Amino acid sequence: PHATLHVTGTVEKFANGKYYDLRQRECAEALSRGLLVAEAAGGLSLLGRLPRAELDRELSEASVFAFPCQVQSPCETFSVSVMECLAIGLPVVLKPADALRSVYEGTVRMAEDNFVDAVCETLVAPDADVVARGRALAAHHTFANQAEVLASILRQYLPVKAPVRAKASNGFIQAHLQPTP
Repeated sequence: PHATLHVTGTVEKFANGKYYDLRQRECAEALSRGLLVAEAAGGLSLLGRLPRAELDRELSEASVFAFPCQVQSPCETFSVSVMECLAIGLPVVLKPADALRSVYEGTVRMAEDNFVDAVCETLVAPDADVVARGRALAAHHTFANQAEVLASILRQYLPVKAPVRAKASNGFIQAHLQPTP
């Protein structure tokens, strides 16, 4: 299908004619090849880093969220951006990294082979059942719910039995130990 690829984040085109995501060295070559194809077809829009409200608007207008990097790094084992897309019912296509597969299997399209084909197929015919399972997963993984899960784990494994409370605030989960008198 004809579509425009909107790219947010730290992607830039360098003097050598290649695109690079300044934070994701693992997928630089594949990313650059894909962006050059989109650029040649006249369907590339590099948006850069966006304020939260603009990013939310972009996602609400999108037809699919493509996450092409097969990340095998300790920094990206969950991907909040994927969870946010699932929460709004946006179909997601991922390259299957082990950590992401363990969280998102069955709730996103895993592009085992040809990532571009998987994105195009999802654009044309998104799987409503997969989208529904994604929304259900995201509904369960709220920050408040995850804060309670963290507090429960801390209560179970702390050597000293102290009251523990956790709360979600500004996209972070904070855990507090309350000393007993």
